[in-house]
Amino acid sequence: MCYSADLDTPERRHRNAAIYRLEMRTGLLSALRLLGHSEWLSLGARSLLINSFCRSEYCASLPFEIDFFGLKYPGDLSRFLDWSVYFFGAYEKASLFYLRDLLHDRGGGVFIDIGANVGQHTLFMSKYARVVHAFEPWDIVRRSIEEKVRRNTLTNIKIHPVGLGERHEWLPYYAPSGSNTGTGSFDKNHATDRNQLSGKLEIVNGDEYFEANGINNTDLIKIDAEGWEKFVLLGLRKTLARSRPTVFMEISESTLRTLDGPDEIRRCVPACYEVVYADISHNGIKYSQFDASRPGDVLLRVVR
Repeated sequence: MCYSADLDTPERRHRNAAIYRLEMRTGLLSALRLLGHSEWLSLGARSLLINSFCRSEYCASLPFEIDFFGLKYPGDLSRFLDWSVYFFGAYEKASLFYLRDLLHDRGGGVFIDIGANVGQHTLFMSKYARVVHAFEPWDIVRRSIEEKVRRNTLTNIKIHPVGLGERHEWLPYYAPSGSNTGTGSFDKNHATDRNQLSGKLEIVNGDEYFEANGINNTDLIKIDAEGWEKFVLLGLRKTLARSRPTVFMEISESTLRTLDGPDEIRRCVPACYEVVYADISHNGIKYSQFDASRPGDVLLRVVR
């Protein structure tokens, strides 16, 4: 989603919010939600139509609460991920179902959400996991996870206010402006159209932190660390060797810049792992060997 700081003014935000409140009162947004849930239409067509009347970008706060797979989802239309949940039922819904199935294959258990953002994956997976550990160092979005836990009185979600990496340190964090709160990164070259330095946040070594906090026998790990994935893996080498969890992660262009070819990811994990692209669509899952030629969703699975 393209962002322009020049267009992001308080006047524009409040004007858009006033328009969307009117659309909400007149029932237009409810009609657009029905359209968004009509999966017989392509996602591109639905997005184009909905964006014609309501965009998350350049909008003042506009809170809502809706049903989310039987749970309460408090969100805000000024945040892109929440906007996606409101109109389409979920952000990247097929990926959520894929994670559910991966955890089911492990017999349920412990799900680790690294880079939890506003907590969509955490909330969804709480229905299927015995325990969910959500890692989110940025307090602005972490408060949204805390609100979801409160609204649903969930007791199987543990929230950790730190990022994961290779060592314990405080690093500069580049937080996003605009609606896409998921682009925040410790990589200063990631999402430079919207990310700006906002201070330092805490990074911990994953293995040491897991041991100190009694996080054992992990079954499924999701990593969406906006270019920091390599360092997350390096800090979890003992956990991967011990518990041999399935790992699902997003590889961005920023992540690819940290890699010295496809073999570097393989060197970050035990030899028992295979690294493959997992291309998820409405037609199912297509796997192919990871070669670091493109960004995409990547699965690390134990094969021996």
